Amino acid sequence: MLWAVFALALTQVRGPEDAPLVFALVFAIEAGTTCFEPARGAVIPQIVPREGLAAANALGGATWSAMLAFGAMLGGGVVVGLLPSLGWQVVFLLLAIIWLVLAKPF
Repeated sequence: MLWAVFALALTQVRGPEDAPLVFALVFAIEAGTTCFEPARGAVIPQIVPREGLAAANALGGATWSAMLAFGAMLGGGVVVGLLPSLGWQVVFLLLAIIWLVLAKPF
């Protein structure tokens, strides 16, 4: 949820004078990622039986790789499709909405 707040804050950038704000927000987003990924990896042995651990780790790695490739492709398409017509603020707003949807507990 906090990542969405940072993405929304990026919509407030108005020009080069806001570069320190951009660096701080991007740093905060990446810092959150560095905390999330190890926690995600550490919880897998807690919820998967020992005999299924290798398969769970392999599935997690494959899913991460596919997500990275598909996400980069989709993100590039969104930026190329929306940026010229709607502006970069809309791209960050869309990113915040996506993070809010993905953070919703199932």
